[in-house]
Amino acid sequence: AFVLYSAAAAVGIIDGQANATLTAIVIISMVLTPLAIVALRYVTPRDEQSLEGVDVAEGLSGSVLIIGFGRFGQIASQPLLLRGIDV
Repeated sequence: AFVLYSAAAAVGIIDGQANATLTAIVIISMVLTPLAIVALRYVTPRDEQSLEGVDVAEGLSGSVLIIGFGRFGQIASQPLLLRGIDV
């Protein structure tokens, strides 16, 4: 936005006052957006997480879980298997 406003002011599409105003608006929004996101965490109600319908995992013995055992998963698991880590 800063480059576009400066370029528009350079060619005369907008004047210097409009350039300064628009740049200030962008800066203020960049500062306020993270603060608004943090504030929303305190304002919005928190939903309780439910584990209803989630099956309990039983009989698992591995200490490392690799999701996806394609080419990359196999390559990533080789050093673990060489060290005797259950995958």
